[in-house]
Amino acid sequence: MFSVDISKKEKVKSSLNKILNFLEKIDVLVNLAAIDTNIKGKFDKKINFHNFPYEILKKSIDINLLGTLNVSQAFCNYFIKNNISGNIINGGLIYSIVALILPFITKNFQRLIISTNQLIM
Repeated sequence: MFSVDISKKEKVKSSLNKILNFLEKIDVLVNLAAIDTNIKGKFDKKINFHNFPYEILKKSIDINLLGTLNVSQAFCNYFIKNNISGNIINGGLIYSIVALILPFITKNFQRLIISTNQLIM
């Protein structure tokens, strides 16, 4: 199993190279990485737009938006470089993991299904 901080572009590339040491080919990316910014009960005061913690918003953007871009670009480059007609499926919510990944696991044991939170092989 592999784990990677998808907010770091170079770490994504490095992890893809490590995965390729174990596999002949990857033709599917299922990207379900996300963080939950549910901050209810974590602060003494009510959180609204004007006092939403910058650090939490930045981490959410780094992972949920830029992380998706980093992973998708790395795999697109891999697909193009190796002339692979690959598939990329991006799910933007933590709660999409159950809804999206189970059909792939049960339908297609031969393919590598990659969740950028954890790599499932």
